[in-house]
Amino acid sequence: MTEPTVTFDVERFEWKAPGRLEVVGRWFGLRGQRFLRPTLDVEVDGDSRRLLALLDHKPWVAAEGAEWVAAFAWEGDPVDFTGAELAVGPDLAVELPPPGVPAAAAKRKQERVAERREAAPPRVQRLKNELAAAQAQIERLTTELDRERAARTTDSMDMNGRLTAERQAVRKLGGELRAAREQLSASETTAARQLQQLRQLERELGAARSAREAAVDEAERLVREVETARRLQAAAEHEREAAIRARDRARQERNAWLSRARAAQTESPRAILEEELGERRPVG
Repeated sequence: MTEPTVTFDVERFEWKAPGRLEVVGRWFGLRGQRFLRPTLDVEVDGDSRRLLALLDHKPWVAAEGAEWVAAFAWEGDPVDFTGAELAVGPDLAVELPPPGVPAAAAKRKQERVAERREAAPPRVQRLKNELAAAQAQIERLTTELDRERAARTTDSMDMNGRLTAERQAVRKLGGELRAAREQLSASETTAARQLQQLRQLERELGAARSAREAAVDEAERLVREVETARRLQAAAEHEREAAIRARDRARQERNAWLSRARAAQTESPRAILEEELGERRPVG
């Protein structure tokens, strides 16, 4: 016995709004069929997109020959489809004509023209072809993957060798870095100690400068005192020489008086008087 054919009369397939597609039609031959939530597969420039029906019209329920509506949300502006397939179950789908604009759809509705489409398993043959192509592609990619793995194994061995050398170089550099850090730390310690010594020398130099200035002041004072002492010494020597001269004159006078006194003891007073008068008489 031949199973009844399920058909779908497409009354409208249109853009109700820039972001909304709507399919309207009638189903026939639904005995024993169970609907699921409909999906709409569309192709645009070779790319496929699947849309899930909105719940507005309860599209999972269909009555024989009654109007059936399914709406789908669309992101973006309306585009021209190269193919569209409406699926209402795992083994029930129909190809749809390109969607029309609302005005054209309304005109078709007024003319009561319906396009009957026979339902069939959704994309069965196409999916088989795609599966065969995918299997061939998988085999080709598997062969390429094996070759790539072999090449990568060789590269990996070379890479491991280079990586080992790089790790050794890194360890060597790490040791050199630690040594440099230790040397730097020692240098910083030495520099700090030298800085302390330099500051101590600066303090000592400041003290030496102060002492030198004090010594210069003291030397200048001593020079002044020496000059004063020299002047005093010169004055004293001058006074001493004057005293010596005065002493000598006094001695001479004393000696002269002594001489006269002795002479007076032996000479007469008249002779003494004449001698004194002769000394006092001015020379003519």
